[in-house]
Amino acid sequence: MGCLDGRARCLRAYERRNLATPEAGGSGTKRESRPLDRLGIQEPGEGRAREPMHTATRQIRPSNLGVALAAVISAVTAQWLLGHGLALVGGLLYAVAVALIVFALRRPPGPLPPASLPPRGRRPRALLCLGMALLCLGGAIGLSSLRLFSTPLGGVQPWLWYLIAALVFLLGAVILDVGQGGVPGEERWSGSQLCLLLAIVVLAALVRTWDLDRLPFGTWYDEAENGLTALRVLEEPAYKPVYEARVNSAGHYLLLLASSLRLFGVSTVSLRLVSALMGTASVAAGYVVGREMFGRRWGLVLAFLLAVSRWSINFSRIGMYNTSTPLFELMALGFLLRGLRRHRYLDFALSGLALGLGMVFYTGFLPFPLILLVFLLHTAVGERRVLRGNWGGLVVLALAALLIVSPVAQYAAESEETFLERVRKTSVLRGKSGEQALLAMGQSTIKYLLMFNYRGDRYGRHNLSGEPMLDPLSGALMVLGVGLCLWRWRRPRSLLLPLWLLAMVVPGILSLEWEAPQALRSIGALAPASLLATSVLHDLGEEWGGALGRRARVPSGLLVGLALGVVACSNLHTYFVVQARDYESWRDFSTAETITARLMSELGNSVDYYVISYFHDHPVVRFLAPEVTEYHRIETHEDLPLPQVSDREVVIVLDGRSTRLREEAQLYYPRATLAEYASPSGGPPVVYTIRLSPEDVVGTQGLVGRYRRGDDWTADPVLVRQDHQLFFQWSDGVPLDLPFLAEWEGVLRAPEYGAYGLVLRAPARAELYLDGALVMEGEGGTYIEVV
Repeated sequence: MGCLDGRARCLRAYERRNLATPEAGGSGTKRESRPLDRLGIQEPGEGRAREPMHTATRQIRPSNLGVALAAVISAVTAQWLLGHGLALVGGLLYAVAVALIVFALRRPPGPLPPASLPPRGRRPRALLCLGMALLCLGGAIGLSSLRLFSTPLGGVQPWLWYLIAALVFLLGAVILDVGQGGVPGEERWSGSQLCLLLAIVVLAALVRTWDLDRLPFGTWYDEAENGLTALRVLEEPAYKPVYEARVNSAGHYLLLLASSLRLFGVSTVSLRLVSALMGTASVAAGYVVGREMFGRRWGLVLAFLLAVSRWSINFSRIGMYNTSTPLFELMALGFLLRGLRRHRYLDFALSGLALGLGMVFYTGFLPFPLILLVFLLHTAVGERRVLRGNWGGLVVLALAALLIVSPVAQYAAESEETFLERVRKTSVLRGKSGEQALLAMGQSTIKYLLMFNYRGDRYGRHNLSGEPMLDPLSGALMVLGVGLCLWRWRRPRSLLLPLWLLAMVVPGILSLEWEAPQALRSIGALAPASLLATSVLHDLGEEWGGALGRRARVPSGLLVGLALGVVACSNLHTYFVVQARDYESWRDFSTAETITARLMSELGNSVDYYVISYFHDHPVVRFLAPEVTEYHRIETHEDLPLPQVSDREVVIVLDGRSTRLREEAQLYYPRATLAEYASPSGGPPVVYTIRLSPEDVVGTQGLVGRYRRGDDWTADPVLVRQDHQLFFQWSDGVPLDLPFLAEWEGVLRAPEYGAYGLVLRAPARAELYLDGALVMEGEGGTYIEVV
């Protein structure tokens, strides 16, 4: 036994030098053949003893697979109960399901542990010095660009230097990796795996770009504001801001929008293509994270979950920057884990670049760097060798993040009030005492924790109103994943996921409590929720394989494929069928303003517009109908009848709530053409249009005159006509022989508040009555004026 122990110690020393990297094989971890495996000796820290490689037959070990499957069934049932309003029963059953899954899968695998460092190659000293010099040069160029960014009219020059600094820094990281050699045991791509990943990415792109001009139908207010700002970036050479407070956006995003508008034309689709691209890229980044945490096969599973996620699809089809948060989260973590495994400076540099971009794109990303720091500290305690051999890469990561975030950080320091204005306006602390704020945050916390499985975002543009943010199966798996990862809290990669999930709902908790839960501000929780669901599928697959051996590979693949198919059908049907026909989702994208703008863009300047004040000078109208700059504002029914301003047709545009104004217009213009616009799926109209010919407008101008012979007001009028103005030159003859009576009936338009005068000149005695009251009288030839 002593000899055996001695051999084991020697062999472990050998493995510390030549240990292969754990990779995803058919059932989780695949290693090169090692002496300890041949001896059948369990590696310290391994979850289960490995079988001797020379054994001809495989002995199936006892398994808790049945208990694990019962846990999944219980969780799905609990989710069904929550969906039918049985919150208490569903919550209790969820607790039972978590207890069962922890009992069944309490032992590893879980996320893969970090690999031992690969052997370092010999780097030429000249290349080492060159790489370090380029890192320093990139940092120096970045510092120089800050001075240019601080000038009011820097234009494109600071951005060019900023880009050059990032590229030089990355080149330095590449050169530092020269001579490192390959990573032992790293699995190569198989044709099927590559085709699967490409198919998943193509699927993600299709569901994010298909019918993008009609779904969602409207152009949201913030999309239009972003578009107008991007147009200004294109039209004004000196306007290339590092941060635009009016739209709460960094210049990085505005430059992407401006490039898209230049390439694809000025349209809402061009704005949304940027978001669709980021959403699609997050699927590829998800594969990197899944591959590093669970293996290549499960990286494909995570990529698929992200590809079909309704939460991701929804925000990838809106022209806003929030969808960048899952992308940069996954990129930063994926390249960090890859760098810890491969010991490559380029991986750390790319992780830092993603970390910096995440911080400048959206403030909701800011808790994530703290989560990475906690993860690294936890790793330093439990797996010291990992960080000890990668401290140089972590320094490169920090410098890369600092380089990327520095322009916006400088702006925030110089213009703190402007930079934080939006945050302060939406803060839960605003206008509250400490006790009130704590109460509001507590209530918001409960709502945000329940948003995944019970009651989601109520805003139609963010979600199918009130529906959970996750589909039933993903939601059930996520809850089980939280329980498993908390049970394995000593393992850094396990504890990372629930902490990440909790941290990324904090931006929502700290914002306006009456909006809770809000899927937009908590979009950073999308990635960890999908990872938690993947972790449970991974552990179930490992347990299945451990129980049934190679015979389990095909049925387990079919079972996982069936589960993914259920997830895909649920998400895609909910978004493209149910949510697409939902009235609130249709209405909440500034739909009324969009209809108005499209109508104005179609008719151009060929008509005169009278637009209700809600739509007047709206960003959506300015973005979608930029050629129509002159149009009139209509407030209430007192603005009717309309004055004749030209000989063109007139279009009155009213919102769906202006029913009284619409009825008044119909009374004045009975021959007008009325149209109403409503959702194709039903619901009340959101826009009314009233189209008038020039004759309709003229027909209401002036007063109706009734002329009677003599001085008898009770006599029938002998002449009735419409007088467009009360200014008569009767030198060519009077309407009737003198004496006669003239009565005019109508409305006197007073467009502005103030004093108005009435003037009367008559060849004989004349009297003027207004609303039956005598206001003027005089003899012939006199001049009478009343104010």
